[in-house]
Amino acid sequence: MPFDTLDSLFYQIVPADRSTDALAPPLNPEIRFYHSGKPTLYVSPPPDWACHAIAPYVRDTDPPRVICELRLTGTQVLDLRNATHCADWGLEPGLAAVR
Repeated sequence: MPFDTLDSLFYQIVPADRSTDALAPPLNPEIRFYHSGKPTLYVSPPPDWACHAIAPYVRDTDPPRVICELRLTGTQVLDLRNATHCADWGLEPGLAAVR
């Protein structure tokens, strides 16, 4: 099955009190692709994309958040934006963009 290999800096926004454990699963297992114990990593190449990605989910009452810089080296991922990869897995690529 096709995977992409990442070797670059990426950014993830997490609650400030979880900044030392940014790669840990979220506290709420109902978040999009985190269900059923599946490992999922949401990252963005530039920091402003990370801000844009979570903007619809941020509320005024949320705890403070921080941007974590992550160096991913040799990390194998299935990029759900790639229609060919999704077809190989029997996935509908548009579902990755559904809130």
